[in-house]
Amino acid sequence: MNTRALIRTAALSLFALLFVVGANAQNTYKRLSILEEFTSATCPPCAPVGEMLKDVIMPSNNVVSVRFHMNWPAPNDPWNLDNPTDNDSRRNFYAVSGIPDGYLNGKKVSLGAASTLIAAINADNAKKSPIEVTVTDAKTTTGGNVTVKIKTNNEL
Repeated sequence: MNTRALIRTAALSLFALLFVVGANAQNTYKRLSILEEFTSATCPPCAPVGEMLKDVIMPSNNVVSVRFHMNWPAPNDPWNLDNPTDNDSRRNFYAVSGIPDGYLNGKKVSLGAASTLIAAINADNAKKSPIEVTVTDAKTTTGGNVTVKIKTNNEL
């Protein structure tokens, strides 16, 4: 091997090593997954899913949820009546055509069994984040104060 090829190989190897170390060093913070659930108080199959999610959706499992209530299969779901525009906008974004339905950090996920959902959450949380966001609140006599702290190990 000539000197030029040896130097090129060494430089490429060093670059690859720095890239791998740098990429891993930047993503060092624990993630929190978000499950978007599409449901309705008028949906019989949604009730057992809601019960199952009570044991899955918790900060100790590194997941929180946002529920979007639909106005079907029957009208007058009280949570849909309270916020139909946002619920329909999110439903249209994912093209949801049946409930219950769920999306974990934007990717379709099965809501059939707790073990399957927990496995998907764990796989999602195995990826680290380049930032850590801490939100705290303090109640006051006039309402409250919310503090948001962002910590990162790289310049944003």
